[in-house]
Amino acid sequence: MIETARPRLRASRSVAALGTCHREIEEGKRRLEAFTDGVIVIVITITVLLPERTIIARNGRNSKLADSVGSELKGKLSLLIYAAAMPLAFVQPWIAISLYVAIALMWFVSDRRIKSII
Repeated sequence: MIETARPRLRASRSVAALGTCHREIEEGKRRLEAFTDGVIVIVITITVLLPERTIIARNGRNSKLADSVGSELKGKLSLLIYAAAMPLAFVQPWIAISLYVAIALMWFVSDRRIKSII
């Protein structure tokens, strides 16, 4: 009986090791997903800011668009926070996701300057 107990003990260690490995793989997937979400929102932010800046450069600083967006603090702050959240996704994915949600909520607050100019 002693000899049969040892292989079972080894087998249970192997199963435990597989469970740990599976959890690590799942955690790695979550981190990678949070990171790629950051890549996507940075690309989207750039695709909005770049044409906006190009139009302002072409029409001048006194155009309606330039007056309405001003210094574009929200856009620049969003880009900065997205860039900070991406490496944090590898530390703790929930931190990065929380930052992404915070930026989304920030954009739900309408800008009074745009309303007044339009």
